[in-house]
Amino acid sequence: MTVITDFLLMGFSEQWEFQILHFVVFLMMYLAILMGNLLLIILVVLNSHLQTPMYFFLVNLAIVDLGSTSVTIPRSMASALKNTRMISYSECVAQMFFFVFFLSSDIFLLTALAYDRYVAICHPLHYMSMMNWGSCFQMAGGAWMLGFLNAAIHAGTLFSLPFCSKVIHQFFCEIPHLIKISCFDPKFSEIWALLFSTL
Repeated sequence: MTVITDFLLMGFSEQWEFQILHFVVFLMMYLAILMGNLLLIILVVLNSHLQTPMYFFLVNLAIVDLGSTSVTIPRSMASALKNTRMISYSECVAQMFFFVFFLSSDIFLLTALAYDRYVAICHPLHYMSMMNWGSCFQMAGGAWMLGFLNAAIHAGTLFSLPFCSKVIHQFFCEIPHLIKISCFDPKFSEIWALLFSTL
C-alpha cells in the first residue's frame, strides 16, 4: 500500500472528439443551470411580491444548485479541454466535501420548504406568526449547518481510510467510488456509508 497523492478519473472516453463533445454538452448544461438559477435569484430579490418564505427557500435551493453543479461540472470541462484525468488528493477531498455539503443542505432545505407549505395549507391563519423571517433564517441556517456537519463527517471519515487504488470510475470524486477503492472491507464500507447518510 502506497501513499496516494492524486487520483485518476475514468468517467469519459480518452478520444479527443468525445472529449470535445463532453465539453460542449457540459458547457451548455452548465450555462442553462447558471442562467435559470441566477434568473430566479434576481427575480426574487427585485420583486417585492416574491419576498415570501417560500421564495426565500427557493432562493436558497437555487444557491445550492449553483454550488453543487459548480463543484463538479467546471472541473470536468477543464479536464476534457486539458486532456488530463488526474485530480490531486486535496482537490478530491475538497470536491467531495463541497458536493456532499451542497446536496445535504439541499435535502434539509427541501424539508424546510415542505414545512413551510404544510403550515401554509394546514394552518393558514397562523402562517405569518409561525413562518416569520426569524424562523425562516433559523431553518435555512440550520439546513446549511447540518449540511456542513454531514460533509465534514463524510470527508473526515472517508479520507482517513487508506486507498488501494488511484483509479476512480467516475468523472468526479464521489463517495461510493472512493469507498470501492479504499483498502477496507466493501461490505463494512457500504454499511458505514448507509449509516452516515441516514444521519
